[in-house]
Amino acid sequence: MQLLKRRAWKWKQSRVVLADCEKPKKFPEEKSKSFVKKINDRRRLMVQGKQKNGRLPSFLPLGENVVEMEWSCGLEKLAISALKNCSQSVAVPKGKKGFLY
Repeated sequence: MQLLKRRAWKWKQSRVVLADCEKPKKFPEEKSKSFVKKINDRRRLMVQGKQKNGRLPSFLPLGENVVEMEWSCGLEKLAISALKNCSQSVAVPKGKKGFLY
């Protein structure tokens, strides 16, 4: 129990604010907040030793030195830039069905 208290304290104390913008440039702000919250919730469970290991009845190992995530507009810009060079049409491999997502 004491270890979990220390880990919970460590979680709160290790929060590093690396956000380089107040809100996303193009990505909808509510969606970005939702994604970051879901990821941080899972990370918090891992620190507490309560994160399930997929469908297995076990839990993931306790996380250490896990910091909260923040949205990065710099990474968002890089992702948008990388996607601009992507082709919208994808060739379906011969003999395969076109189920692409």
